[in-house]
Amino acid sequence: MGTIISALPAATSLNKLDEFPANSIGAAPTKKVTFSGIADFLHSNYFAALDNTYSVAGSYGETYKTLHVVTGNVLYTGGNIIRLDSGTGMFQKLMGGSFTTNSAVSLSSIILGGATNTGRSNYNFIGNGTGNYITGDFSVILGGRGNKIYLDSQNCFIGCGEGNRINFGQYSVIVGGFNNRNSGNYSAIVAGESNTATGLYSFIGGGLSNSIDGDSNSVIAGNYNTIIASYSSFIGGGTENYISGDYSCIVAGTQNQILDNTCFIGGGILNRSCADYSCVVAGSTNWASGQYSAIVAGASNKSYGNYSFVGGGQSNWATGASSSIVAGKNNIASGENSAIAGGFQNTVIGNGAAIGGGVYNTGRGAYSFIGGGTGNLCTGDSSFVGAGTDNLAYGTYSSISAGASNRARSYGSAVAGGTNNDCSGVNSFIGGGISNVVAFDYGTIGGGDSNGVYGQLCGVFCGVSNSASGSYSVIVGGDTNTVSGNYQFIGGGTTNRISSSSIRSSILGGRANICDGVECAIVGGWGNEVKGSQSWVGGGFDNDIAENTGSFILGGRLNDINSNGNYNFILGGINNVGSGNYTFTAGESSITKGTRLINFGWTGQVYGVQNIFLSTSGIMTGNYSTILGGTSNTVNSNHSYSFGNFNTIPVGINNCYCFGSYINGSHSGAIILADSVNATKQSVANDSFNASFTGGYYFSGSNLHVKLSHGIPSATADTVGSVGEIAIDSNYIYIKTPTGWKRAGLSTF
Repeated sequence: MGTIISALPAATSLNKLDEFPANSIGAAPTKKVTFSGIADFLHSNYFAALDNTYSVAGSYGETYKTLHVVTGNVLYTGGNIIRLDSGTGMFQKLMGGSFTTNSAVSLSSIILGGATNTGRSNYNFIGNGTGNYITGDFSVILGGRGNKIYLDSQNCFIGCGEGNRINFGQYSVIVGGFNNRNSGNYSAIVAGESNTATGLYSFIGGGLSNSIDGDSNSVIAGNYNTIIASYSSFIGGGTENYISGDYSCIVAGTQNQILDNTCFIGGGILNRSCADYSCVVAGSTNWASGQYSAIVAGASNKSYGNYSFVGGGQSNWATGASSSIVAGKNNIASGENSAIAGGFQNTVIGNGAAIGGGVYNTGRGAYSFIGGGTGNLCTGDSSFVGAGTDNLAYGTYSSISAGASNRARSYGSAVAGGTNNDCSGVNSFIGGGISNVVAFDYGTIGGGDSNGVYGQLCGVFCGVSNSASGSYSVIVGGDTNTVSGNYQFIGGGTTNRISSSSIRSSILGGRANICDGVECAIVGGWGNEVKGSQSWVGGGFDNDIAENTGSFILGGRLNDINSNGNYNFILGGINNVGSGNYTFTAGESSITKGTRLINFGWTGQVYGVQNIFLSTSGIMTGNYSTILGGTSNTVNSNHSYSFGNFNTIPVGINNCYCFGSYINGSHSGAIILADSVNATKQSVANDSFNASFTGGYYFSGSNLHVKLSHGIPSATADTVGSVGEIAIDSNYIYIKTPTGWKRAGLSTF
């Protein structure tokens, strides 16, 4: 640019042009040239008209101005400098402000004011400010300080600010701020400090040291946020956030990172979204590194698996595909489609497994579930633990509802509750209690303590230390009861036992009772034992039925039915023995050995066939005989009967009937009646009827014998005897009437 002269002549009119000789610096005007309009002058290609006057119509409608030639092709008007192109006469620049420092050297450049501004490109504009610089065409700097639009940047705009740069950008904008850099086409920086946009269609709203290196990205505000090698990503604000993936968004927060495409971080600090379509909403140090994974909040959570989810909490890891952790701390979901709702240090490994909450729970089996509790473990597929502590569900479809240290080891096994229960049979069940064991298939324990089921389809409902080892056997309750065969039952009691060979047998209760026979039963009592088939003991103490069939002891003590017969029955008593067939015994220390015998008495011994003994201390060895009542009767004959005390019917005397006491029935077919006076009565003949009384009366054959204990009356007025009594001597028969004794003589014939 030529040197500006120090003094200019005053303009005389709007249309007057003071022309100076070419290249004359500081010379006085020599000629006036008149133009009709500024446009006509600018396009006249005339700069040293010494002798011509121009009058050109103003066809462009420009405002007339007074122009003064300064030097060469430099014009001065109203404090501005316009430069014309010496070859074409085109408008080259309009320059205002400090003439000595502003420089507009390109076609159609405008600098309206300021100082040290430079416009070196075509059709650019600098409005004001200082140190602004444009080398890109069609660009604008409105003001500010040290702002620059470089050569390879066209159609760009800087509004104001300081130290802002647009380089290699087309249609780029910096509205204001300090030290911002925009080198992306169609990109914009609104404000802020040291922000950098290098991608197409990028936008930075403001903030400090934010950086975009990718297309169609945006940073609204914040500090030290970076979008690099990305497309259509967004950072809303915050500090030191970083995006290197396409279509991703960080709303706010600090030191959050997105390293893959189509990701989202809402806010927080040190969160990472490392896989396509992953998301972290908020929190601290959360990492979403699986595709389509999401973390809502919390701290140090990780969603590594594709489609995984963490709702919140701390240090939760969802590593399996489609796994979920809602809340809690130090939980791990590594199985596909697994889930943890909350709790502490819970782990899900199996596919489709879930934990509701609790502490130190582990779900290893596929589709297993733990509701809560502490230290519970599901290793079987589709297994279940509801709650409790240290419960283990090993089997497929196994379940533990609650309790502590319970085990469900086999397919379909279940423990409802309790402590230290162990269910290892297929489809077995323990309801509760402590230290119960089901070790065989389809077994059941309702509850209790230390009960065991070791046979198929066996059950123990309650009690302590009961054991069922047969098949289809049941113990309802009690203590230390044992069934070890098939189809057995113990209702309760203590230390009752049914042996393995005793199928279809039952003990209802009592203590220390034993069933060793087939289809036998003990109702109750203590120390009773049944070895016979289809036999049973009702109760009592130490009663015993040996190896026979169909025998029964109702009660009593120390009663015994031995093996020498079947279908014997002891009603009760003590020390009774039944050893025949179809015998019936009651009383004390009685022995019944025969067939179809009845022995109700004390120390009675009944042998033979079809005898009946209802007495005490008697003996029967015959057949079809009966002792009814009394004591110490002995019937050793057949078809005989004794009613009374101390009667004896010896062997070989049949059909003898003794009614009374102290009778020796020594004749067959005899019937003896006697009183209770301790004197031995004797039958007198076969097939006879004898009435023997201390006071009199006996029958023998066809004769009637009457005897008075007080003797023959001495006179009618004798007071002995009673009315109706009869006395007989050799000569008379005496009868006592209401008026005294009467007699009648006896004669021969």
